[in-house]
Amino acid sequence: MPIVAPDAILGREEELADAARFLDHGPEGPRVLLLEGEAGIGKTTLWLDAIRIASASGRVLVSRASEAEAKLSFTVLTDLLEPALNDVGDELPAPQRRALEAALLLEDPAGGAKLDARAVSLGALGALRALAVRTPVTLAIDDVQWTDAPSARALSFALRRLVNEPVTVVAARRTALGLRDPLDLAKTMPHPHRLVLGPIATDALGRLLRRLGRAFPHPLVLRIHEASGGNPFFALEIGRALIREGVRLKAGEPLPVPEDLQALLRDRLETLSVDVRDVLLIAASSVAPTVDLIETVGGSGLALEEPVRAGIVTIRGSAVAFTHPLLASTVYADATPSSRRDVHRRLAGVATNPEERARHLALSSSGPNAEVAAALDEAALHARARGAPQAAAELNELAFTATPEKDLALRQRRTKSQAGNLFDAGDPPRAREILGGMIALLEPGPSRAEALCLLSEFSWKDLRRVSELLQQALLEVGDDSRLRSWILSDWAWVGLDVCDLAVAAERARSAVELAESLDDNAYGLRLSLSIQALAEFLMGRETGDLLDRAVRLQGALAPADLSSPATCLGRQLTWAGKLDAARQTFESELVRYREQGHETSCYEILAHLADVESRAGRLERATRHLDEATDIAAEAGVDVLGEILPVKAAVECTAGQLDAARGNAMQGLGVCDRTGDLWNEIRCRSVLGLVELSLDDPAAAHAWLEPLPGFTEAMGLREPGVFPFAPDLVEALVGLDELDQAKQLTERLEEQGAASGRALAVGTAERCHGLIAAALGDLPGAAIRLERSFKELQRIPQPFELGRTMLVAGEVQRRMKKKRSSREILGGSIAIFEELGAPLWAEKARAGLARIGGRAPSPDELTPTEEQVARLVAEGRTNREVAGALFVSVHTVEANLKRIYRKLRVRSRTELARRLGDRSRS
Repeated sequence: MPIVAPDAILGREEELADAARFLDHGPEGPRVLLLEGEAGIGKTTLWLDAIRIASASGRVLVSRASEAEAKLSFTVLTDLLEPALNDVGDELPAPQRRALEAALLLEDPAGGAKLDARAVSLGALGALRALAVRTPVTLAIDDVQWTDAPSARALSFALRRLVNEPVTVVAARRTALGLRDPLDLAKTMPHPHRLVLGPIATDALGRLLRRLGRAFPHPLVLRIHEASGGNPFFALEIGRALIREGVRLKAGEPLPVPEDLQALLRDRLETLSVDVRDVLLIAASSVAPTVDLIETVGGSGLALEEPVRAGIVTIRGSAVAFTHPLLASTVYADATPSSRRDVHRRLAGVATNPEERARHLALSSSGPNAEVAAALDEAALHARARGAPQAAAELNELAFTATPEKDLALRQRRTKSQAGNLFDAGDPPRAREILGGMIALLEPGPSRAEALCLLSEFSWKDLRRVSELLQQALLEVGDDSRLRSWILSDWAWVGLDVCDLAVAAERARSAVELAESLDDNAYGLRLSLSIQALAEFLMGRETGDLLDRAVRLQGALAPADLSSPATCLGRQLTWAGKLDAARQTFESELVRYREQGHETSCYEILAHLADVESRAGRLERATRHLDEATDIAAEAGVDVLGEILPVKAAVECTAGQLDAARGNAMQGLGVCDRTGDLWNEIRCRSVLGLVELSLDDPAAAHAWLEPLPGFTEAMGLREPGVFPFAPDLVEALVGLDELDQAKQLTERLEEQGAASGRALAVGTAERCHGLIAAALGDLPGAAIRLERSFKELQRIPQPFELGRTMLVAGEVQRRMKKKRSSREILGGSIAIFEELGAPLWAEKARAGLARIGGRAPSPDELTPTEEQVARLVAEGRTNREVAGALFVSVHTVEANLKRIYRKLRVRSRTELARRLGDRSRS
């Protein structure tokens, strides 16, 4: 490998020792060594020595980024991972392996499909993890500031997610105004170790200058040190200039150091022959210059001998490299525009990579050129197919610039492509800006209607803006039935989110009719069937046939395909309380999305899965899904916090993290207010009401929940499982002694539950009846209602609601002076809340126990939870059956059973049953 400046390692003993200490310390997890300094200061030499050290204890993957490659796709990622992919490719999930192979140009994307950029990132992460299992891995990147954007996205994604893997990054970075680290390693990696290279000492500089073959008097060395600022490369260039002009200076004569270093380099390059400068311009204009390439485009390989002797370039094998990037930039900047265009034209003729060829063509042209624009189109498609939408957007922009102004249709198409790629790259604001600018120039009509519809997709979930755009698109769509169906489907989704079910269903039915009239329109038909099924389901209608049709039409996913028929089915199952089936449906759909490489579209499924797990009381799983969904949405740049925050707040509320729950629900309300999202406003208000109820503040809870029955009645909602706030509002009303309102709301909930066969609604309605009866002093009636609630809620996997019923039932039993029964019921409630990880509610149940009074149980006496476990085991139930009955884990049952055996001095289930029988008879 060429070095930055010959023998620049002189005077770097301290830095070398520091780097060696860092690298010799065995890696315990991901870490980074950053070598920083100005151009020519000696970073690369230190970087090379770091590679030598790291190679002794693990695998080193190397990339030398260059400014010429920074506009291409995945050049750095290819350098790093292509040599290793054969070793670990078979260990990656198939979608990730395919995505990574396509990104690295090892395989063509299947069927010309667009690769999801996140799938490439996940593939890079998987490859690094697989490599790190075998041996410590070092990623060595020189001139990290020139890392191309697609590589930076994939690598930073992967590095952020490393936890304990022994992966070290060694990166050299030039510090200069306007240059940054695209990987942001100082923030991406934990505990970065930075080595900032400053000036080398005077004596080391003197030894370095002597390597030029001339003696430099000490006073002159001091002057060179001062003039160069101790920069080895600058000092050597001054030394070479002095040798050209004669080392001895006359009194008072200044050193040959112009204000601009490039002028000094230019002086050095101007001594070269015309043939030499031609081959150097070819090398400076190339992405990966070689002797063969230079000769293929008309340069002379023999002409390279002179710059090699002059220390301007090095040749390793056939590869040609400048000894410093400033030399390459000086060669390129000093060439005439016509010379640069000529070289790029020649290079375009031999380039095999579509992106590289297109960029050379663009740089060879001095104005609009249809051939160049077409090549840039092809390159953009190539980049997008590899999972590099940002690079594709840049190529689209170049294609637009190269398009003659008279070709309006082509300019519009390229603008739409650029906007779409920007959106996929995670820059929706810029996508909207570009598309909005184009729309302003279009005449009303179908073409503008399509652009308006696309802009509405980029604006989701700003429902007010989306609705305006879709309404305008409908006015301009004309006879295009396919586009009209698409617009109506999207507008139906708006109707759902603003809680107007009748309008949503009407729009969806119209969309279905249009979609059915068209051939080859599976995507449009399944989209419209899905929203029709969802809207009518919420109004209490049977929609199984609609969803069955839509699911049968599922196949290959379209780009940014959300709310698939199976996802809509999963939502229906969730609301119906069939959580196991909902979970299975969502998990299967998640696998399908990932197998097809649609990683970025998974955030919606993950948010729905989190809702399922939140309802099921599996809070840790819900949190993991929410974290991943948030991460994907942030990377994609889509504003879907209004959808994620209510679920996050609900999980936190159950877990007793009330401040966090309130904060996230309030933030969600702010988003909903801005976007017009009434659906998620209801969800946020529901959580805020439960937060206040958890704090025993019925007035505050009522303030949040009171408007919600009016909202749901106005929207025509007949499915009680969508927004299960009614039991909380009833509890708040009972706490405020508003029993008539509480009864009306309870009867409405009971009616909806009975009509739809929803155990959650029926069970919680019975609890509400119990609360009202207890408030009126009818304790026996309350106990009957709560027993019904218990039996109903035992049928469904929503333990939080069962625990709340038991909490109320235990209190009623206490008021009825049934102390033993109260202890057993409250003990069961405590067990459920503890298993859930709901400490605040467990504490409420313990407080209820403390109020019972009477003799406290002895150390050998069974606790209420142990009593329940013992009774069920004595009945002959297995540990798994006991766990299911009590909504606890098998591990919890086993732990309780061990204590029961010890306390009762029994050794088997048979002895336990006999002992309990003896106790009951006595």
